[in-house]
Amino acid sequence: MTDYTQLTGEDLWMRLNQETGRARVEVLAELGERAFRNGEYGQARTLLKEAVIAAEQVGDRQLVAEVLHSLGAAAFNARAAQASVDAYRRAGQVFREIGMAGAAAQSAMRPCCSMPRTPSPI
Repeated sequence: MTDYTQLTGEDLWMRLNQETGRARVEVLAELGERAFRNGEYGQARTLLKEAVIAAEQVGDRQLVAEVLHSLGAAAFNARAAQASVDAYRRAGQVFREIGMAGAAAQSAMRPCCSMPRTPSPI
């Protein structure tokens, strides 16, 4: 398994056209995560949606759930509240179905925990 986190952005985009199956999902997810970290939430959502579809085609349910969880965060930060809730709920459902109750609970709690905190007035 390749550690895509160590590759440059340019190398990742080149790999995207070369990889298939799970490796392609991992490249898409890494590109989506990088876009998210750079505040490019629209691009992150596009890449992560494509990664979800690719993970479903591969049949890797855990990977589907993990990418959905990332998609929920990107949607939340893009101010797409319903899309965020939907992605987190779906991630939680898949995590439960594959027996990962802890991850399911984390997905269920994520929408409320990821909300930015505003300082209370003094």
